[in-house]
Amino acid sequence: MENPNAVYGIDLSRHNVNYEQYTNFEKIFGEFSEDYETYTVTDRNTPRQWFNFMVNDNYACVAANNGAGLSAYKTFDARLTKYSNAPGDYLLRDLNGRRKIIIKNLSTNKEFDLLRDCENMQFTVKAGEVIYSGVMDGVDFSVNLFVPNEKSCEFWVIELKNGNSKEYELKVGQDIALAYQEPWNIPLHPECEISIEDGAFFATCKKFLEGKSLAAFFSMQGGKVGHTNVTEEGRDGEIKPHIEVDVSKKVSLESTNKSYVIFGAADTLEDAKKLNDYFSNARNIDAEKKGVSEKWKTIIERNSCELPDKRLQSFLNVWLKNQIKLTLRYNRFHIFGYRDVLQDSWGHLFVDPNDSKKYFLEALSYMYEDGRCPRQYDKFSGILDENDFMDSPLWIPYAVCDYIKETGDFGLIDTEVGYYNSQKKDTVLDHILVSLDYLYNSRGKNGLILMRSGDWLDGLTGINKFGEATTVWGTIAAFNAQNIIIELCEKIGKTEIADMLRKRSAEYKQIVNTVGWDGNWYARAFIDDEPIGSHKCHEGKIYINPQSWALLSGICDDEEKIKKIYRSISIYLDTMYGPMLLAPAYTKYGEKCGRIQRQRPGTFANSAIYLHAASFKVAADCAVGNYDGAYDLLSRILPGHYDNNDSRRTSEPYSIGNVYFGVEHPCHGMNLYTWFTATPSWLIHCGFDYLLGVKADYDGIKIEPHNIADWNEYTVKRVVQGTSYSIKFQKGEDKGIFVDGKKIDGNIVKSNDETCNILVIY
Repeated sequence: MENPNAVYGIDLSRHNVNYEQYTNFEKIFGEFSEDYETYTVTDRNTPRQWFNFMVNDNYACVAANNGAGLSAYKTFDARLTKYSNAPGDYLLRDLNGRRKIIIKNLSTNKEFDLLRDCENMQFTVKAGEVIYSGVMDGVDFSVNLFVPNEKSCEFWVIELKNGNSKEYELKVGQDIALAYQEPWNIPLHPECEISIEDGAFFATCKKFLEGKSLAAFFSMQGGKVGHTNVTEEGRDGEIKPHIEVDVSKKVSLESTNKSYVIFGAADTLEDAKKLNDYFSNARNIDAEKKGVSEKWKTIIERNSCELPDKRLQSFLNVWLKNQIKLTLRYNRFHIFGYRDVLQDSWGHLFVDPNDSKKYFLEALSYMYEDGRCPRQYDKFSGILDENDFMDSPLWIPYAVCDYIKETGDFGLIDTEVGYYNSQKKDTVLDHILVSLDYLYNSRGKNGLILMRSGDWLDGLTGINKFGEATTVWGTIAAFNAQNIIIELCEKIGKTEIADMLRKRSAEYKQIVNTVGWDGNWYARAFIDDEPIGSHKCHEGKIYINPQSWALLSGICDDEEKIKKIYRSISIYLDTMYGPMLLAPAYTKYGEKCGRIQRQRPGTFANSAIYLHAASFKVAADCAVGNYDGAYDLLSRILPGHYDNNDSRRTSEPYSIGNVYFGVEHPCHGMNLYTWFTATPSWLIHCGFDYLLGVKADYDGIKIEPHNIADWNEYTVKRVVQGTSYSIKFQKGEDKGIFVDGKKIDGNIVKSNDETCNILVIY
């Protein structure tokens, strides 16, 4: 019997898929270009809206394949356009606002809404831009939408040609709402002041948030502005006021007509006017478009590969970077998650390591003096989620240490950073050590680290109210974090600190293998003496994370235990889409194991295939030398795998999802939502560092070729500490690493030249 109290976490009725479409595994909605750097949706009737995000530090623009859209200023909570969702549903799902581009045939007086009504419209996605194209009333149209590298605005470059008439009216429109999502869409009116100057529309709110104002603007060169104040009922039942603004002008199609639309925002009306004035010159917009293209070309080529598997190649070169660039700047749509920004900045090292630095330093500034870290923070509104999740600081070593390896910037560890709500400052290394101290000194009677409010698995949050909650996974992760810092301390000569951490790691290892080992796998946690994730449990018997982290961290180095772990994963957790987070699913309503017990079986944490956790398993496979297994799992996580067709998965073929429904859900394999997940950061490191075997090291670049059965050769380009390394791997007899034609000893290469060529025969 289905649990009547189960929380779905999403209104599935809004995402129902036509059954015939769902089971038609030949259904194709689009295709990648030959170089896999663009994807074109050729059938606009996708299972749900497919998005692309175009962002910089100050502005975010979302475009959907059906013409829907959303724009935001500095944070997705500061929305410039209409968008409402159900209370408690913070994830971006269905866009109800849209960009309007309408042409009116002046001979027939017929109007055509290009993005809404064009059935043959194609939607082409590239990193940093989208292009809508199609034909209506004989008019060939193209709409190129992009965000500049720095300025807080978006551009619509509209090209029209041919047509059944030579004279048309072009009308562009936008739903301007200026709402802040806290708690859920506070309407702006009646604070909004409207002005129209030189064909541009301005909407200003002087009291957007306490101490903050906001000004939005919308214009098209040579256009006439009109607007209407509108109120409508939002999805949560509240009235949502917004402004429907349009700008129109006559266009002649005797030759190709190009029009430029600007929509953006600034802190003040004066700044908004300056921005609009600057881009009233079309040459400045064209220059911004060129700058975006050049920047993405640099990002794609900086760290890249050429592989036999072109799908994997395209994700490592393009699509993971596109997604990481979004998540680092806009995190999880709402308030910044502490663990999230650290993992995102770690992945962003492959995009721009110098740009990653400011994000993890900012996160460190939110640490408390005693080493605790908040669950979430919002630098825009000042909101802080003070829940004490024990895992928050465990991701700092990844971002900090790999940044140093990538850049050679050892001075980072002596950089002084403040603490939250304190005048005290300490070095980056001191911040890390005080957080590790806090964890070491916050342990339960069994020696495992206290979970407190929670750890990585949000579904287990709050179990400490039923007794002393301790975490096996969190203790393993602390062991791993300390070992990363031990390597750094040994490199910089801080041997006393390294020795102290080494003793603590040995203690963690002994406790985990004594208390946490359940006979065939590791338990997940304990409430007092009662285990979670144990053979003693009827539901939630085994969790994937303690197993994968025991392998990737090396806390489990017993070959017999490793065999038992793999056998247990195979029996209980493996599916054709990847391993489930836990099994069997919780079917009986309860609270003791957290909100997992209130989620429908097969969704979210309750026995779904959580792709972030699956990416940990890829790293674990590589750590124990199971490279074919790692490659197979990585292939299954990525969209486009033959076992998970677009019709079943329902999400974008160029974006990593968060979770696939598990075997106990009727839509097994369906992706719940995309884009906002730390999975891309883990997969790009799994790809380059672990699977391809090219990793930045304190002393240069470390090369560890791995035998993947079907690959005979591949190439990798990596920029590390200012040198661009071109590395060719090929199978052969004379095994070794050859630098500029000379065979070297060892597997670490250090060059001070601008470029270095390496041949690896394995």
